[in-house]
Amino acid sequence: MTAGRAAVLPMVALALASAGCFEVDTSELRVRDPGLVALQSPDDRTLLAPGAAGADAVVSEGVYWQVLSRRPYSIHARRGPAGAIELACEACAAAGFPMSGVSAVTLLDDGGRARSVPSARLDLRSDAVTVDYAPCMVRDPDGWCHAQSAGTRLFAPMGDVVEVRRRIEPVRVWGWLLLGMSALTLVAGASIAVSAPALSPGERAAFGGIVLLPVLALGGPGLWTVLTPAREQVWRPPAGGPP
Repeated sequence: MTAGRAAVLPMVALALASAGCFEVDTSELRVRDPGLVALQSPDDRTLLAPGAAGADAVVSEGVYWQVLSRRPYSIHARRGPAGAIELACEACAAAGFPMSGVSAVTLLDDGGRARSVPSARLDLRSDAVTVDYAPCMVRDPDGWCHAQSAGTRLFAPMGDVVEVRRRIEPVRVWGWLLLGMSALTLVAGASIAVSAPALSPGERAAFGGIVLLPVLALGGPGLWTVLTPAREQVWRPPAGGPP
């Protein structure tokens, strides 16, 4: 029973590994002229049209709790002189302990580089590349968001797209955790075997095989996660135009 119960945690960790939880998959868009990129809502309503330096649009409004008081906030989308796009919230920056807030989040900088996102939030269309954002502006110590931007979407026409760079990188801390669990399982198995002198040689061999299974099941993926280098994929629009 002890060995069976001890095998539950390794099997859960192995299930997480097989589900792809040990990789971070992000993508980043780069454009030639940030001034040609529009900012839209998820329903395709235009918040910031191309050009229009200095344009400002309200993205979302609400209140967040600060100790025993409620503080109103307003998140604005703004375009800089060179075309950069940011979400700004002055009231969010004033959040005090135990909250933490930010005054602005840059979605697209002056150099045409967009903020990286999980790859599932970037969409390659026939006429454009879109990137979805909904950043949190105020968090509590537990990580819960108390002031989140409504969904916004960068819309970059295909003619302005330089490249989309995708990066897939193993989560190293998971690898070290698996290796540690593998080592602990091996030590625990050896300790049980030594403390049970009544076991026959055949029983010891069988018990060793039972212990070895989770050791290898955890150690193999752990070693792979620690040693595997990050992978990058770069997509550029065909020279002849949109795909």
